[in-house]
Amino acid sequence: MSEIWLIIWRFQPLHVGHLLLIETSLKETPATLVLIGSINKCDKGNPYSYELRREMILWEINDSKLSLWWLSDTPNDKEWVKQLISYIPKQVSVCKLYCGDKKLDSAVQSLLALKDTLDFQIEIIEIPRSIVSVSATDVRKWIQEKNHSKLNKYLKKNTLKILKEAS
Repeated sequence: MSEIWLIIWRFQPLHVGHLLLIETSLKETPATLVLIGSINKCDKGNPYSYELRREMILWEINDSKLSLWWLSDTPNDKEWVKQLISYIPKQVSVCKLYCGDKKLDSAVQSLLALKDTLDFQIEIIEIPRSIVSVSATDVRKWIQEKNHSKLNKYLKKNTLKILKEAS
């Protein structure tokens, strides 16, 4: 394997924008690594556990090319990148990192700052919000408001079921 696609998001919760990105990567690459970030946080912006977010993804996507792991927040970027690269197989020469806005994405900035220390090349691919215009912040608000018309548009049935059972 010379190439891997890397997706690092919090999935708080998983929505159709996330799914489009993962499904696209699975069609176009031999391997996709999805890292679920901020596993050690529980607050208004991070209300769902790692286990629940992992379950959402696995219920919606069943593909042997998908690797799914956790990524905790760390005190500094070097530790964070060290944790991240521990999931990347040694035979990878190119890692394509997908992001929403590379100038604002802390994962992108951390990797770019340390790119000279990595054993593989990093390619940053920006996904415009115009493809699927939704944010997890909006989805969390719609969950609180019980706005079923919006939720049905942006969350898949299995994800809705998991969230309902968890509340």
